[in-house]
Amino acid sequence: MTTMAELRTNLDVGTCCGKCASCAKSILRECMDKAMPAHIHQVHFRPNALAA
Repeated sequence: MTTMAELRTNLDVGTCCGKCASCAKSILRECMDKAMPAHIHQVHFRPNALAA
């Protein structure tokens, strides 16, 4: 699981009072940071206006 939506769907995290959601989000980020090697960065592609 890599998103809060997946945690909510699969584990019902943060679906009642929401008190655990911020902690779960923090732990999720920590786990994702550890799972992704430091040399890999997320890349976002933007449409090139000149290509059209």
